[in-house]
Amino acid sequence: MTVSTISRLILWASLGAAALLGNALMAQEVPGYPAPAILDLEWSPNGAHLARVFADGRVQILDARLEQIVRSFPPPPIPTLLNAQIDWSSDGTQLAWGVGNTVTLWNLEDEQVERTFLTGEPNGIIISEFGLFPEGVVSLEWSSDDAMLMVLSESARLSVFSLPSGINLFDGLVGNQPISSVWLPDDSGIRNGQRIFDIQTLDFRF
Repeated sequence: MTVSTISRLILWASLGAAALLGNALMAQEVPGYPAPAILDLEWSPNGAHLARVFADGRVQILDARLEQIVRSFPPPPIPTLLNAQIDWSSDGTQLAWGVGNTVTLWNLEDEQVERTFLTGEPNGIIISEFGLFPEGVVSLEWSSDDAMLMVLSESARLSVFSLPSGINLFDGLVGNQPISSVWLPDDSGIRNGQRIFDIQTLDFRF
């Protein structure tokens, strides 16, 4: 048996093992909370509405005065989630929610979805040494002037969108583990644990 033949056999064996491993991973059950679990809820600034997002990706908007659901968005075809976030703009006219690897902007005044953004893992599943996990949104927050939207995914990918243009100002991994993030009061940066992501330089400082 020649060296080249042995090399081909090793390559075929490696590819076969990789395929079997991939199939085994995809056959694993992706963990998530029970579908009825509420992962996040947020009052509108004027207290008139309450928005909530469920583990199955459903989003509901309730009228506080009428005490009833006035708008409901069905769950997308994704596994149940571990993390999802929802946040009103400061003037209460827009609602943003992050479900799986998709962020949706909805306008309260005309009751229309204005746009959607993709963030995090493209296939919506995180593959790690600990198994498979559903992509999700750990942090989602408008800047104080509603000009930017910050999204931190379960896969530790930070995305910053400029609004209303929808331009992606930054999109990249910021570590191995997601750390809950918030805007600084002056919107100059995003606090991520002990670090601050500077919006001007698009880099971290301590």
